[in-house]
Amino acid sequence: MIRAWLYRDEVEGHEDVATDRLTEAIEPEKTLLWVDCVDPAEAELDSLTTQFQISHITAEDLHQGGQRTKLEHFREQFHVAVHDCSLIENRLVTREIDLVFGDGWVLSVEAARR
Repeated sequence: MIRAWLYRDEVEGHEDVATDRLTEAIEPEKTLLWVDCVDPAEAELDSLTTQFQISHITAEDLHQGGQRTKLEHFREQFHVAVHDCSLIENRLVTREIDLVFGDGWVLSVEAARR
């Protein structure tokens, strides 16, 4: 599932953005675009990595998952991989959360809980 929101300076709340034209909404001086993906399909990730011109190394990490906690910098983008943990019915459940961001936008990719 992909959701995208555009936040504008001095405007309360957000507006929804169509996921097929995300980069057209980016205006770094005026807005922040947040794209949130929860357990995305391969084709959805391909679309996002193409639209945001995400490096092939980061794109591969997003597709494969299982990354250690890290911060990487490629060209004008950053990639942060972290892990979220919860205790559910006395069982430790984790998921990887990846953040990729550039000037005026952030992409969060959450893997399914394991």
